[in-house]
Amino acid sequence: MIEALKTLRLVHRLIIVVSVTFLAFAITPTDKDKYMATMKQLRKLQKDDFFDKYKKYIEDVGIQESEEIKAVLDNVAKSLNVKIEERPRPHLTYVPLPPKTASLAEFLTFFNKDKTVFIAKPQESELEALLIEKLQSDSIKAGENIIGLRFKLLGKPEFVVERKFLIISRIKPITMVLSGKIAHKDGLERPFSLNIQATVRKDETANDWLESHDAKWFVKELEKSEEQFPLIRHKSLGEAMEYLESKLDSEVDDIQLFNLKVSERRVVWVAPVVTFALLLYFLSHIKHLLFLYKNKPDRQLNQFPWISLYPDLLSKVLTFSTVFLLPVAANVCLVFRTLDDFGSLQTFIGIVFTILDFFLGIQVYQKLELLK
Repeated sequence: MIEALKTLRLVHRLIIVVSVTFLAFAITPTDKDKYMATMKQLRKLQKDDFFDKYKKYIEDVGIQESEEIKAVLDNVAKSLNVKIEERPRPHLTYVPLPPKTASLAEFLTFFNKDKTVFIAKPQESELEALLIEKLQSDSIKAGENIIGLRFKLLGKPEFVVERKFLIISRIKPITMVLSGKIAHKDGLERPFSLNIQATVRKDETANDWLESHDAKWFVKELEKSEEQFPLIRHKSLGEAMEYLESKLDSEVDDIQLFNLKVSERRVVWVAPVVTFALLLYFLSHIKHLLFLYKNKPDRQLNQFPWISLYPDLLSKVLTFSTVFLLPVAANVCLVFRTLDDFGSLQTFIGIVFTILDFFLGIQVYQKLELLK
């Protein structure tokens, strides 16, 4: 009986030592976490849909503004009983996203620009009145067609060049020209043009797009990465990823456990499996001791110096903490440490055995209570 108790106490102490070792390793902060967080954000930027979404955003802005122009021209066609075959879009200027080969500094510069989207168009009411007046003065008749309508700016918005990319600076009042042709019934096409004052209807920044598309994380993470890793500031996305991967490889540590080395990438499944084996071995000895005690009660059981046999509340709390809370907490922390590699087989094994450790730890504690 005494030998069995000594074995149980030894295994209990072993579980405590192993769990504390794994927990200390799991919660120790390293630069690896910073590297992985930055790599996670850069991977999002590397995806084509990030660039496609910005392009679609620009297209949607142009379509939205074009709908208002279309409504004006429909009113003109209805008033004069003519047909307008084309609906011109307002003047749209925007700064494109830097290419994927651009440096991270260029991306940050782009997203911090004051203005990146500029749309000039006339006031709807003014456009309608002036266009009707112009067409009537050119003797347009009911049933005739208006073709080739185009908007053109007289003058250009002032641009300045910054780090190879155009950004819009001061915007002065701009005159637009609406040109087209009247296709008369006699087969002749008479060109016409109309000068009209343009207004700035859109004057946005890339950050407006980031806000509306829940992509604000990008600027924040890049700014963080610049503070943490100044060496990647002037690297392209691909070069930055290669640099961070090399730093990540250099940060990989081994965990020392009873003269055995376990690599950091394997500990996520090794720790839960080792914990499971120890708890299972522990449970097997507890059941054997319960069998012996049931058939031959022994007073030495209550006198043996082992905290799991003490009846007071503090001893119960410590026992529960060391056979259940501590092992499970250590393994959960290890799993969370590798969530960036969530889809890997190693992480999956770690999660499965952590769950098994949870239920096994409860059973071990319940069996220990039967010894008292």
